[in-house]
Amino acid sequence: MRRPAQTTLENRETRTKKLANLEAAVNLHMAYYNFCWRPGKMRVTPAMAAGVARSLWRFDDLMSGQGK
Repeated sequence: MRRPAQTTLENRETRTKKLANLEAAVNLHMAYYNFCWRPGKMRVTPAMAAGVARSLWRFDDLMSGQGK
């Protein structure tokens, strides 16, 4: 059976929204990992090790865009 065109369009819009949400979640996770979290016993974050950040960021700094 064929589906009505309206239903197909709604499904496409839903997938687009889900993809955008997934992309935003992955970007937030990667930013948190690189700027806010110190893996294992390391004293620096990956961003600090690369020379991108001078100090450990708090989550509030990350969300406000006012990183140190």
